[in-house]
Parts: sequence; structure tokens; C-alpha cells
Amino acid sequence: MKNHKRHYGWIVLAMGVFVVAASLGFDRFGYAAILPSMQEGLKLSDAQVGIIGSANVFGYLVAAMGVGFLASRYGPRLMITLSMFWMALSMVILSFASNFALIVFLRFLTGIGGAGGNISIVGLVSGWFSQNRRGLANGILVGGSGIAIATTGWFVPLVNKVYEVDGWRYNWFIIGIIIGIIGLLATYIIRNSPRDKCLSPIGYSLAGPIPEAEEKEKMSIKDISKLEGIRTLLVIYFCFGMSYVIYGTFFVNFLVAEKGF
Repeated sequence: MKNHKRHYGWIVLAMGVFVVAASLGFDRFGYAAILPSMQEGLKLSDAQVGIIGSANVFGYLVAAMGVGFLASRYGPRLMITLSMFWMALSMVILSFASNFALIVFLRFLTGIGGAGGNISIVGLVSGWFSQNRRGLANGILVGGSGIAIATTGWFVPLVNKVYEVDGWRYNWFIIGIIIGIIGLLATYIIRNSPRDKCLSPIGYSLAGPIPEAEEKEKMSIKDISKLEGIRTLLVIYFCFGMSYVIYGTFFVNFLVAEKGF
């Protein structure tokens, strides 16, 4: 009789969806949903809310340059766990903050945590799937952002209705607690590689060692820069980031503050 027990890689992938939801969805797009009430409550100018948003993205950029190295050295599971708790603590403190400089600094810290969680989970999940399944896995993984956007779009206005003046504070606190719970679950569920469970990546019919061709190839930044098409890809991704971050951050505020939605 065949063993139809579900491969543990699918459980890791499901947990990864929530890690992406925390790292990108709740962290970056949560700000977009909370921004209108936060700007009104703290009497912030448009320039100030732009600086706060930029601080978060800058924190992500700074951390992104070193996260891959740290994940390779200490394991992506540890990096994910630390990043989740880092973001959770920063957001809980943010819910009590009123000083503009402190808020900017805290959003910078959450950006660092967002990079630690997102970049580490993408690399980790890839190791749980064979080459012909990684596209499917990564496609499912990025859905975490959509889950977070839909969730914040639902509960943030509800909290603001209950707490008209300090609704943004309660929202940051709630999101911080949610990310902390995700961090606890990630610690318990996530494993660095199929070997930790004596398994092969999903896509292989038999258990056993990972074929040599599937082993992670260590490449330096110099090696990566020489890959065909990589520079074009960098330019395209820069344009994508420039457009979607500005739109994703401020469009909600435009609709609420200027159009009355």
C-alpha cells in the first residue's frame, strides 16, 4: 500500500506564506492602511509621512545586502525567527510613540526585519523543492502579501471606528502581536532543509540524498554580476520598486484624505 503522507515541505511552504505576509504585507502595506489615521492623529505633514515610509524601505535595503550571508552562515530559520520578533517588538513600541524621530527610527528597524524575514524564507523554501517545482512554490509564497493586504484592509478601518483618535496605535499593536505569533509558529514549524526531516526536496520520487546538481551553488556578488541579463533585470526591478512602493504606500491615503473614501 502506498504511503500518502503529506510531504513536510508543503507545511514549510504554508508557514512561509505567513512569513511573507508579516515581512512585506503587514510591515510595508500595513503602513499604507494605517497612514491616514496616523497622519491625522499625529498632525504629520505629507513630507513627514514620506520620510517615515522611506525609512522603512531604506532599512530593508540596508539589511538586504547582508541577510543572504547571515542566513547562509547561521541558517535561514534563525534569521526568520529573529526577524519576526524584531518586527513585532518594533511595532509594539511604535504603537506608544509620538516623537517623529523615534517613529522614523522604528520604521527603519521594521524594514530591517522585513528584509530578514522575506529574503530568508525565499531561499529556504527553494531548498525544499526540486528545480521543476520551485516556480510553483515561489508563486504560492508571494501570495502572503495579498493575504496581509486583504486582512489589514478589513480590520484597520474597524479598529479606527472604535478608537477614532488612537486607532492607529491599536492597529500597530495588533499587527505587532500577530507578527510575534507568526514568529513563534515559524520557530516551531520551519526547518532549514529537507535533510532536517530525513527527506528529499519535493519533486523527487524517492527519499535519499539530494542530487549534486540540485545542491546550492555558492556564488559571489562578482559571479552574479556576470550572469547573462542580470543588469537588465536589476534595472527592471528598480523601476518596479520605484513605482509600486510609491503607489502602494500613498494611494490609500490619497483616497481617504482627498477623495473621502
